[in-house]
Order: sequence, then C-alpha cells, then structure tokens
Amino acid sequence: MKIKDVIKNKKNNIVFRINLNKTLCEAVEVFTNHRIGSLIVENDGGHIEGIVTEKDILKVCRELEGDVSEQKVKNAMTPAEDLITVNEDDHIDKAMEIITENRIKHLPVFKDKHLIGLVSIGDLVKAMLDRSRKETQRLQDYISGDYPEE
Repeated sequence: MKIKDVIKNKKNNIVFRINLNKTLCEAVEVFTNHRIGSLIVENDGGHIEGIVTEKDILKVCRELEGDVSEQKVKNAMTPAEDLITVNEDDHIDKAMEIITENRIKHLPVFKDKHLIGLVSIGDLVKAMLDRSRKETQRLQDYISGDYPEE
C-alpha cells in the first residue's frame, strides 16, 4: 500500500497551517480546537517554513522555564530544511520505518514538490491494520473454500 492510498482513505485530509509569527499559545489553540498534533508553518507569502508539533512546544516550555505565551512559532518549529517527508508514491512500510527511526508522529507528504497532505502514526497503523484484516479474510476464505476464482 502506498502513502497516496492512506491519504485517499483518510476521513479528512485537511492540512492545518499556521504563520511563523503566531504565538505558541495560538498554535496550542489550533491543536486543541482541531484535535491535531502538528501544524505546517508558513510565512506571510504562504511558503512552507517548517512544521511545529506539540512536542516542539513542550520542549520550548521546558527550556525557557518561564512565560512562553509570547514566544513565536518560528522559535519552536522544525525548519523546512530539516523536514522529514515522504512522497505520495512511497510505500507505507517506508513511512513506518521513518517514523520509528526518527521518533516522530507526523510526516508531510509531497507530490512533485507540492504538499498534498500529512500522515500520522495513527493513519499508518490504521492502514496496516486494515491491510492485515483483509489479508486474514482472504486466507480464511481460501481455507474454507470460499476463495473467488480468477
């Protein structure tokens, strides 16, 4: 199964975005309002500058040990040049490997250098579980003689 199949099967493929000059509190508000864990960070022109996650904000809170309410998203984000991404034609096994090795939860997905979505660890686990269930059903059908002839 490819990443594009995961995106196609998602209930919604909204990529939430935030301006790099917004505050961390504004980012947290978007996280909680939409029950998400990452935001694509953009500049005023809509160009991707990076990604910010809940974990990034917690790290800033720990490091500053004070009032972070006026800290900007740009001070917590992973910059675009350090983004770990996948292509829509990559296999989900590759995405799982990337997420596991890098201990991250969200992967931006690109097609021809354009952002087309985000996949989370939950999206990938669901896709793999669905794949496993279908395979199990095919094997059960085969064993019981209900396997469709080609």
